[in-house]
Amino acid sequence: MSIITVECLLAASEATRQHVWSLMVQHAVLVRELLERVAQHPDFEKWQSVGNLPAKAIERLAKESSNEETPLLSDPRFSQLPDRFYRSAISTVQTTYKSWLALQHGQQQKRNRKQLWLDVVEDDLLMEHNKSQLDLVVEKAREILSQLLFEMKKEATEASGEKKDRKQTASEKTQEKRKFISLHKLNKLYNSSEDALTRRAIAHLVRNHSQVNEEEDLDKIPLKIEKTRIEIKRLDQQLKSQLPKGRDPFGAQYQKNLEFATELPSNLSTSEENGSEFIKWNVEEDQRQAAVMRLPKSLPYPINFGSNTDLRWFQETQERKTLKGKRTNKPRNQIIVRFQGLKEHSFKILCDRRQLPYFHQFMTDWKTYKELDKIGKTDSEKCSASLFLLRSARLIWREDNRVPPKSLRKKKKKQKNNTVVVSGKDVGTSSEVRKTEPWNTHRLYLQCSIDTRLLTAEGTEEVRQEEIDQITKQLEGDSGDSRKKKTVTDKQELSAGQVADRKRKSSTLTRLNNKSAFSRPGKKSYQGQSNILVGVSFSRHKPATVVVWDAKENRVLETQTVRQLLTDQNVKVKKGNQSIVQLRFQKYRLIARRRRLLRDKSLRCSQEQSQGVYQQSESGTNLGLYLDRLLAARIVELATKWKAGSIVIPKIENIRESIESEIRARAEKKFPGLKEAQDKYAKQFRISFHQWSYGRLATAICCRAERDGILIETAWQPWSGDLQDKAKDLAQTAYYNRESTER
Repeated sequence: MSIITVECLLAASEATRQHVWSLMVQHAVLVRELLERVAQHPDFEKWQSVGNLPAKAIERLAKESSNEETPLLSDPRFSQLPDRFYRSAISTVQTTYKSWLALQHGQQQKRNRKQLWLDVVEDDLLMEHNKSQLDLVVEKAREILSQLLFEMKKEATEASGEKKDRKQTASEKTQEKRKFISLHKLNKLYNSSEDALTRRAIAHLVRNHSQVNEEEDLDKIPLKIEKTRIEIKRLDQQLKSQLPKGRDPFGAQYQKNLEFATELPSNLSTSEENGSEFIKWNVEEDQRQAAVMRLPKSLPYPINFGSNTDLRWFQETQERKTLKGKRTNKPRNQIIVRFQGLKEHSFKILCDRRQLPYFHQFMTDWKTYKELDKIGKTDSEKCSASLFLLRSARLIWREDNRVPPKSLRKKKKKQKNNTVVVSGKDVGTSSEVRKTEPWNTHRLYLQCSIDTRLLTAEGTEEVRQEEIDQITKQLEGDSGDSRKKKTVTDKQELSAGQVADRKRKSSTLTRLNNKSAFSRPGKKSYQGQSNILVGVSFSRHKPATVVVWDAKENRVLETQTVRQLLTDQNVKVKKGNQSIVQLRFQKYRLIARRRRLLRDKSLRCSQEQSQGVYQQSESGTNLGLYLDRLLAARIVELATKWKAGSIVIPKIENIRESIESEIRARAEKKFPGLKEAQDKYAKQFRISFHQWSYGRLATAICCRAERDGILIETAWQPWSGDLQDKAKDLAQTAYYNRESTER
């Protein structure tokens, strides 16, 4: 499933924009107070340890009163908020805390694993190592690894109930070699063992990620230890991060930060009597600077519309005018949208031509839905909203950064008769005062998420079948939870809400069987071979290296570097003064051009910072995005050429933290005890590492592949080996993981 987002500008009257702004400000205040109440809940520490929030916890918190305060849903401050805005606030808080708790839980687990690794490696480093016994250590490590793998296979066989004497396939043998032994199991085995050779062998497995490395360089172990220490230290700082805080639409929080930053000690004397107070004030200098630099967002939170029936689509015929203000004979069909909770307000859709077909489809789906949903028709004649192209939407404000045209810039200081005077002071004309209002200095946008499968008849049928299967399982009680099965099958124990839910699902199932409701154009779907995978490896010097691997024959079909990907071999004729070779390598040379731009930008930034005139610039960003899209297009073309079933890209989670820790470890080793030299070295090394946005490249590959119907898989990229071997290893890992999951 490929979900993309399309965006358009909403045009409305000033009264409508003012009303929407006031409601969204109340919505932002409600979200802020809900965030504070969640942190004060007595079960918050329990939720934090688990790393998740219970279902409907935020909804119950909004309805309940805390510390003798009125419930937020009945607070008079939010009495004008529509029900959709209440639900949007609850979903915003739920999503915010879910992601924050999951991030904290994951970081804590990561910290524990790194601490286990550090304990074993440091303890092993204290022992005297005899290099002549390295062969014995490697042999012992191989013996321990095979024993652990045999135990894991035995446990898996007993759990699945398979026959123990079943003959292994080639893929299973390869997969067994790639098994990852749990770090907790290795740590437990290390602590329980008393034999020195066994402990050294286990430490060897821990250092090499559960693999036997015959060419291990023991001189690099101190650098790895220092890198892990820095990673643990950074994780400890991240775990102490502040709780989620709401936005500040009235600027109250920023005012508090400003007062704290400009606060002076009661006595500036540095004598012994008042020295402690002055020292404390001086120590808090960094905190005061960070507080004033940390500017909370003042824009209201977006309003989420989780149901596609919350938006009503219409079309109006309007007269079109030329640039000189004259009317033409060709009217314009304007798309109008109205929202649940704002039914009396209408908004015009303003978008470009590429996005206009999506909004026409929204309007067509809504028109079909309303025509078939008339009173008197049975469910079999109606249609389900679950087949709408629109999945969800949200309203969002953005600052208006448009440059006014020259005609408006010349018309200044002309309306002097409408001057507004407040307390004897001239504050400008009424139009100028009105222009400074936030609903006039910001623009309202609508973001719509769509499922690209619903653009074609084949994709719509696939979605319809998925919805039917899901609802059928729910009605039949075909779930893993026995409690759920009992509640849906035993009608005597069904509550009124469960009966209504079953009735609604039965009606939806009947509507889904109406295949003729939505008409979509047909498109032949992509059919790839599951045994052919395209592995893509990322590196610092070469953005992408691609390998096409056949799992059945276990051989590489084709390999392409970034130079080959961006070389156009179809150029046969020179153009103007450019030769054929220049035209073929025209796009590949853009990589060197981008590196020069980044190098010049870095030098210019350092000069501007030393002069105190630095301004942030995004020069070169569009060129990087263009190159990412070019690479993504070439990779997908290569996958289509070989009829590949999937494209495998590396997992890039936490790659920045790993690189930052390695940079710091290298800096401390090169300049021990010299903080300024370490910072300077780390800065230069960091620039060379972060010259390419791998997250943006991965997103471009995913978007292009999903558009053509090619599956995207992810796997961990190995640290050692050349780029071709890394890409091949990615493809193999994804294939064997897929096979083990299917079994």
